[in-house]
Amino acid sequence: MACEMLRAFSDDPDIRALKLPRCHRVGSPPNRTAKLFHRANECFSHIHRMFDMRQLITFDRLAKTGSFAQTARELFLTQSAISHSLRALESTVGCRLIDRSGKKMTLTEAGEALLVHAQRMISEMDAAKATIHSLNRWGFKRLRIACDALVARTLLAGCLAEMNRKNPSLLVEIAHCDASSAATLLLAESVDLAICEQPRAPGTLVFVPLIKSALFLTGKPGHPLLDPNNNPLDLLPKEPCVLSGKSTPSRQALERYCSTHRISLNPAAEVDDPETLRRLLIAGNGVGFLSPWMITEEIRSGNLAVRDLQSDSLLQEWGAVHRASRPLKPVEVELLQLLTAHAQTVAT
Repeated sequence: MACEMLRAFSDDPDIRALKLPRCHRVGSPPNRTAKLFHRANECFSHIHRMFDMRQLITFDRLAKTGSFAQTARELFLTQSAISHSLRALESTVGCRLIDRSGKKMTLTEAGEALLVHAQRMISEMDAAKATIHSLNRWGFKRLRIACDALVARTLLAGCLAEMNRKNPSLLVEIAHCDASSAATLLLAESVDLAICEQPRAPGTLVFVPLIKSALFLTGKPGHPLLDPNNNPLDLLPKEPCVLSGKSTPSRQALERYCSTHRISLNPAAEVDDPETLRRLLIAGNGVGFLSPWMITEEIRSGNLAVRDLQSDSLLQEWGAVHRASRPLKPVEVELLQLLTAHAQTVAT
């Protein structure tokens, strides 16, 4: 309605004759190169397509309480303000969100669908405020790392203990990832560093090698495939195998090995997380392929045993990955130095 009035207003020849220096003519779509904007052009703004968080919070509370009066009390507002907020939100989405029958209130299908997204947005906003509040503390530093649980336990844990001693105000956030998801997290700027097998993202990511090791055939001690007297190429197609996910570099290396030797495996399970693979092997679910540096404790305790198949196609490299588009922060350089030193100890 407002836009129609503005356009009609702009059709007046007297108005069109007006020269509005360094701004748009009334009722015309805004010029991207203009430096000043006329209030009449606000109707063209993309901001009007966005949700109002206050309306979403009110809607979420209303859905929980089922009462306008209770919602008003909890939000310290009047009932008319709650009703106005709901009507504005319904106007934004273009449909009814709540059915009212007397004092009873139920969500419509659209309301139920919106509630899921509203709660997610509210949760993200709360997390954002908490993060910013933490960053505003004097001397506070944050380091966001992505890796899988097995790498975190074997390679990262010792380095973080040293980092915390040197940087008592450092907050480390650890997210789960594998090589296939590391690039996505880094390019989305969700993490600062990732520790994983070398991902495929040339030019956009920098890979700092830490450990180069082959994948070994892994299973419970005494398994026939681990007996050096048995030919693994004869038994692998018959024995159940726990394999890493198809998108992981480890699985791709294993497929190259099988292609070279013209054998096919007998998959019993496929898992994306090496930690889950480790647990399944300890429980006796066949054999799998892991690098010995990841399971040093299990080998020493006798829970797992390994066999080197002596194949270059099973050689893998693990390292730290960061974005090429920005310089490393001092705390990230410090962690990389610790990881490099610790990796030499772990690899041996």
